[in-house]
Amino acid sequence: MYKYFSINIFVLPTSNIIKKLTDRKYSTNKFFLIDLSKKELAYYSYKKINNASTIFAKKLIQQKLKPKDKIAIVLENSAEFIVMLLGAIKCGVVPVLINPKLSSVQIENIMRESNCKIVFDFKNSFVDFENLLEQEECEIYNPLPSDPIFVLYTSGSSGLPKGTIISHKNYNHMISQSSSTNSIKNNKYVSLISSPLFHANGLNSFFTSYNNYSTVVLFSKFEATSYIKAIEKFKVDCLFCVPSVLSMLLREEQLLKKTNLSSVNLIISASSDISQTLIDNVYKYFPHAELFNTYGSTETGMLLFGHHPAGLPRPPRSVGYPNKNFQFRIVDGILEVNGPLLIKEYTKDKDTNIKEDGFFVTNDLFEIDNNGFYYFLGQADDMFKCGGYRVYPRSVENILEEHPAVTSAVVLGIPDDVKGYKPYAFVTLCKNITEEELKEYTLKAGPAYQHPRRIWFVNSMPLTDTNKIDRKELMKRAIEELNLPH
Repeated sequence: MYKYFSINIFVLPTSNIIKKLTDRKYSTNKFFLIDLSKKELAYYSYKKINNASTIFAKKLIQQKLKPKDKIAIVLENSAEFIVMLLGAIKCGVVPVLINPKLSSVQIENIMRESNCKIVFDFKNSFVDFENLLEQEECEIYNPLPSDPIFVLYTSGSSGLPKGTIISHKNYNHMISQSSSTNSIKNNKYVSLISSPLFHANGLNSFFTSYNNYSTVVLFSKFEATSYIKAIEKFKVDCLFCVPSVLSMLLREEQLLKKTNLSSVNLIISASSDISQTLIDNVYKYFPHAELFNTYGSTETGMLLFGHHPAGLPRPPRSVGYPNKNFQFRIVDGILEVNGPLLIKEYTKDKDTNIKEDGFFVTNDLFEIDNNGFYYFLGQADDMFKCGGYRVYPRSVENILEEHPAVTSAVVLGIPDDVKGYKPYAFVTLCKNITEEELKEYTLKAGPAYQHPRRIWFVNSMPLTDTNKIDRKELMKRAIEELNLPH
C-alpha cells in the first residue's frame, strides 16, 4: 500500500528571500546548520549564520562591489558557502555558483563569461565565525523583482553548461511553491542534503529548508554509510536526493536493517526517472515516509507538476499533474514548456532551446496517462536506433530493475556497423545471477531488438558531481570492454 503525496500548486504570496534575511526569527539561537563537510562536526545557529553573512556583505561593500556586480563562489557544500551566498544577496551582489571540480581553465572561462569581479574559494573566503558581535547589521539592498539573485550553471546533461541568470521574482516564486507543501511547513523539520549547492537541485533543497525555518544537515558529498548513520544520529525527517542516491543507500542492506530510520517521513527525489522496483524497496526500509517524485530544470524550476485538480492520487512513478502557471506540450515525445516564470536569460548568447513562440524544449521524454498525469522517461539524447527500431534506454532499464536480483541498471547504445547501435547494460546486484540468466529474462520481457547484448555487473555506478549516474563514464568503460576505437 503506497502513500500518495500531493503538493498544492497555486499562485502564492511571494516568499521574499530578502525579507527572510531581515526577519528577527532568522537571528535566533535555533540550530540552522549541522555541517558535516569538515573533519570535526560543526553546529551553526541561525544567528551565527546571519551575523557571519552580514560581515561578509560588509566586506564585499569594502571591496567597492556594487549591486548587480558578480562574484564567483567556487566551493563544495559548507557553512562558508552558505554565508557567502546569503551575504552577497544581502548587499545585492550576484553570486555565480561554480563547480569546484572543474579545471582552472574552465573556471576562468566561466568567470570571464559571467564578468565576475572576484573569486571566492577556501583560500579566499573572507568568512569569519570567530569575531562576531551579538547583532551584526548592514543596510540590506532592496532589489527589483527583475534583478538577478544569482547565476546557476546547468549540469550540461543535454549539451554544454549554460550560465542561467535567476531573478528574484523567479526564484522567490519557485521557493514559495516548494514550501507550500504541508509536509514541509513544520519548522521543526530536520532536512538532509548531499546534492551540491552550486546546482539547482541542491540549492532549491537548501532554500526550501531555509524558507521553512528548518534545520539542515549538510554533506559536502554523498557517501552511503555516513548518510545512513546521519539519519539516525540527527533524527532526520526529510531526505532531499536523487534516485541514484536512493539506489546506493538500498545496497547497504545490513546497515539499513540495524539503523533506526523511523524519523524519516518525507523523501523528495528529483533529477531523473525513478523505477517501480526502487519505489518498492524505498518503502521497505522507510515505511513511514512519503515519496515525492519531482521534475524540473534550471530554467523551469523544480515544481512544474503537482496534485490533480480532481484530487486523484498521484501514481508513484508519476511526477504529477501540470502546474496551471505553465503551458505544456509534448512534441515527438519531448516535453516543451512555456510560462511567465520560465527563465530565458543567460550569461552569453547560446542555443537556449527556446522556440519562436516562447516554448522551452527540455530534451526530456515524457508520456501522459489517461488521467493527465505526466511521466518522465529519460533524456531524448539517450535514445538510439537498433536495426531501424527505436530503443529507449529507460524502458529497458525498467525491465532489468524489475528483476529481484537487480538494484540499478544503465542501458547504453554502442555503435555497430550492421545495426547502427546495439544495447549494452551495466547492472548492480543484490542477489547472485548470471549474465545469461539476466539476458534471457530481458528477452522474455521485451522485444528482442532492445535486449542488452552484454551485461556487465558492477559494485556501484559512477556518479557525476551532481550525484546523477555518469553515463559518459560508463560509455568509456563499455568501449574499452569491447575493444572499440575511442
